[in-house]
Amino acid sequence: MPVFSQLCILILMLKRLLILVCLVVLYFPLSRWCHKQTHGFTITGITQQHRGTLSQVAYDPEVFAQPYHYLGYGAQAFVFASADGKYVIKFLKQKRHQIPLWVKLLPHTSTYERYARKKGRKKARELAGYEMALSELQKETQLVMLHYKRSTNLPHLQLTDPLNIQHEIDLNRTDFIVQRRAQMIYPTIEAMFSQGKQEDVKKVIHSLCQNIVSRCKKGIHDRDPNIGTNMGVIGTDVVQIDLGKLVPRENIDCQEELMRAIAPFQEWTMRCHPELTSMLQTELELRK
Repeated sequence: MPVFSQLCILILMLKRLLILVCLVVLYFPLSRWCHKQTHGFTITGITQQHRGTLSQVAYDPEVFAQPYHYLGYGAQAFVFASADGKYVIKFLKQKRHQIPLWVKLLPHTSTYERYARKKGRKKARELAGYEMALSELQKETQLVMLHYKRSTNLPHLQLTDPLNIQHEIDLNRTDFIVQRRAQMIYPTIEAMFSQGKQEDVKKVIHSLCQNIVSRCKKGIHDRDPNIGTNMGVIGTDVVQIDLGKLVPRENIDCQEELMRAIAPFQEWTMRCHPELTSMLQTELELRK
């Protein structure tokens, strides 16, 4: 083969290698940028990976007879709000409970088995919390529906994702919960103050304490009692919106649980609205 031909082939191979290197180098920052823009949401990421017996489930047609738009995300789910503002649907993140591919490629040692069992226990604990909320805390959580098994009779739902792209989702193949939509508690109280609705603020404080005590009396403990992120308001009624950390516990000291949960809220009132402190203190004294 002439030297010139060999040189051309070498140049072509180097060119292809350079393109491959550039693609590899660009992949990681581009992947991170896409993840940031979409907040990690993908259709695959909410599609069930587990298999099971197909069944029919009861549901309220009103809930799904309207489109939903992206609202936000948490550690456990992507949240979408209904067009009428009444409901939120939370699609559980499938990746949280999956074993990463690089781990699957490792030898199945005792360490691997422990890791897999830990993943399974975590998923079972979270689902048990949702089931407990549905059966015991419907009023306190305004939980409308829980779906985590394969079904056949649910409709398709129109979603608008973080990039404002519309999708049609087969609800039968997703794990989700539906709750009545609540507004976050701190901004709601701020708005009430700015509108001079002090009486409504008192009702919210009463409802907040009542919600915590009611949960405790039913023998349910919250392992993540963050009022700022886990509690919302519908009207003047406080509801718990984050349900993934609920666990059963016997002999709960309701007064101790209330004071533990309310402490960050009390600090917030002293820092942002000192006039709220006396309202809260009065409410706590009545519950001793």
